[in-house]
Amino acid sequence: MQLSNLFLFAGVSLSVVHAQIWNYVIDSSCDTNNFPKAQNAAKEAIDMAKAAVARLNDQNDQVTERLFQTIFKKSRAQESGPKNVLGAIAGFLKTSVPPSRATSAIRIFCDSDDRWQTQTDAATGKKMLFDPHSGIARDASRTPTCKKGGTQLGATYSSIDPVKKSSITLCNRLLQRPYATVDELRQKGITNFASPQGKSIDDYGFISRTVLHEFTHAWPNRLRDDKNNGGAYRWKNIVAKPAAGAKMNSDSHAFFGQISFLTGHKISDDQTERQAGKVVASTSLAKRTTPAKCRSSTARRSDEDCVSTE
Repeated sequence: MQLSNLFLFAGVSLSVVHAQIWNYVIDSSCDTNNFPKAQNAAKEAIDMAKAAVARLNDQNDQVTERLFQTIFKKSRAQESGPKNVLGAIAGFLKTSVPPSRATSAIRIFCDSDDRWQTQTDAATGKKMLFDPHSGIARDASRTPTCKKGGTQLGATYSSIDPVKKSSITLCNRLLQRPYATVDELRQKGITNFASPQGKSIDDYGFISRTVLHEFTHAWPNRLRDDKNNGGAYRWKNIVAKPAAGAKMNSDSHAFFGQISFLTGHKISDDQTERQAGKVVASTSLAKRTTPAKCRSSTARRSDEDCVSTE
């Protein structure tokens, strides 16, 4: 199956530097309608990670410090894990050398897990599910995530030996969402992302946040969905997690990345609204130094002046 090349990247997992070259490709199962969604969402997921790292590097940014403590239960000086995880993903765009289709470490599919085939392991006689495009195998008793129905949005599958690889599936339910990225709304002139009455950060259903979530599951980070303390997903469960659970939970990092990316906005300082995940305007973040021409993700990736402002 023909694949579309994107970017080559190097990654850092927690505090360990990985020498392996990491790259991702978008599979042709992301057809004419879904390819732009997948491509733009992947790019914005990386932009979210970059925004989060930039905010964490700004020691004067007390809005980010409070957000970090709300989610991860420690100060950023006490806990470096989330910065390293998001830094690995932010590093996906550091080189323009095109990846090899045959050696891509991460592949993004839009087939709702149709690619899995049942095969019998010649050595053990055990039935396995095999992905012929990534070479990843799993026990046949484990139904691929997008085939479970319900509220499933995406899934990440990884292999360890002999080669570290991950495949990400974007489920049909996710791809049916009206907006893939925050940037789509910004390009339409929509810049007010404050939560309407009764809404919260949970209702910001951009595909890019889900892709960021799946990127944290993939190599080189391999975070999990920590289902303790109420569950792995949604804001109320994210903020209920103790430090150890939050550090290893994918959605904790995805929420942190998305909120960091919503320029001029923050989670409310009011305790009740904060626990509910209400997004409000933030005057301390509204006057960002990024030049006007650099505020779209396209410019930040292509304009030399804009790249230097990241």
